[in-house]
Formats: sequence, structure tokens, C-alpha cells
Amino acid sequence: MRSAKGQSITEFIILLPIFFIILFGIFEATYIYRAKVTFNNATFEAARSGAIHHARITEMRAALRRGMLPLYTRGQADNRGVARARVRVEAAERLINAGRRSVEIINPTREMFQRFSVTRYIEFDGDRNGAVRRSFLPNDHLITRSTRAERVPTVVLDNNGNPRTQDENVSIQDANLLKIKTHWCYELKVPILRDLVSCVLNQTCLGILPRPSREQLACSAMGAANGSSYIALSSQAVVRMQSPVERWF
Repeated sequence: MRSAKGQSITEFIILLPIFFIILFGIFEATYIYRAKVTFNNATFEAARSGAIHHARITEMRAALRRGMLPLYTRGQADNRGVARARVRVEAAERLINAGRRSVEIINPTREMFQRFSVTRYIEFDGDRNGAVRRSFLPNDHLITRSTRAERVPTVVLDNNGNPRTQDENVSIQDANLLKIKTHWCYELKVPILRDLVSCVLNQTCLGILPRPSREQLACSAMGAANGSSYIALSSQAVVRMQSPVERWF
């Protein structure tokens, strides 16, 4: 019978890298889960802000940044710590918007706005000179307004989460549903594994995955610019408008 000396060493050498990959994967998955939960909540807060601020993109972006502050706060959460976190999250959001908008309005569409909007003098929040003549989507007395549906192009998301347009019957009540899609680039934390995940997502080492989404391509470009590895996070939220929708395009 031949000696089996050294067999356990061979098995150990083979299994040790696999063990560490699994262990690091658990750590990274925990970080990603925390980031996704925080991002989902920030997306809902952004939609709520848009509902009461005339669906203004600037207000929703600001609310999204506020919601993402917990992921960028390091050390003590005092005034200085929060101020530093705000600087970091604003810088990250500017980089994200350079490649892909962080907040997109899915509903109402431009066609809905053009079909149901009215033009008159009205004062919105932030108007310093009183009422201004503008086009807007009315939000008052929706319960008594006509529910007659009209054929209007609307935006739906395909299986990959990308928007596409199709004709649907919608009413002014449907047009007053604010649906947004948000996008964020989350920086991977765990050494070695972050490079492996980035390699797989970008198809630079394994070609087994389909073409990366537009969001992931934007995050990969952001990572190539600053030498980090990012994974794309996307979320959606739907709320009913609590104020008239201002023209955003």
C-alpha cells in the first residue's frame, strides 16, 4: 500500500482559497445588503420629496443624497462627521450624474404632461415674486375630475430594468402618480473579492454573464476613473403627487 503522506496538505492548499472567497463573499454581501436597504429608503424619501415639491429633480436629488448619508458617515456622527459625510455623498452623486442620472422620472411622461397640462398664473413654493404664468399638471380636486382615459405613450421597464415606451389608456389621475427610478454606484469594500466581482460584472475575466446594464457600465467607468470597484444599485418608488407637477423637460 502506498503512503498517503502529504495528501491533507494538497487538499488544504486547494480549499483554502475557496474558503476565503466564501468568507469574504459573506462580508461583502452584508455590506451590499445594508447599502441596498439604505438606498431603497432613500429612493422612497426622494419620491416623497418630489410629491410635495412639484416633481422637481433638484429636490429629489437632494432628498436622495440625504438618505444616503448613513453610508458615508465615518467615526462619530457629530456635526463635523455629518458635514464630512455630506461632502463625500455630494461628490459621489456628482460623479454618478456624470455618467448616468441618479434620479429619473418614469411617470408622468412628457406626453402625459403635454396632454393633461394647463397654463395659467400660479404660485409655487420658492416663488419670490408671487404668481407666475407657467404650464403644470393640475393636482387639485382629482376625485371630482373626469376619469376619462386617453391614449398616451407611457414608459414601462423591460426585463433588464431599461425604460421603453408603449401606448396605454391613462387619465389625469394616472398622470398624478409620480414614479421614479434611482441609480447609485456603491463602492465594494472587501479586498480581493471586490476585484473579482468587478472582473465578473465587467466581463473582463469570465464571459458567462450577459452584457452589463447601462447602470453598471456607468459605474464601471466611474471606477476606472478613480481606481475603485463599484456595483450598480437601482431602485424604484411610486407615490401620489401632493402638488402640481412642474414642467421638468
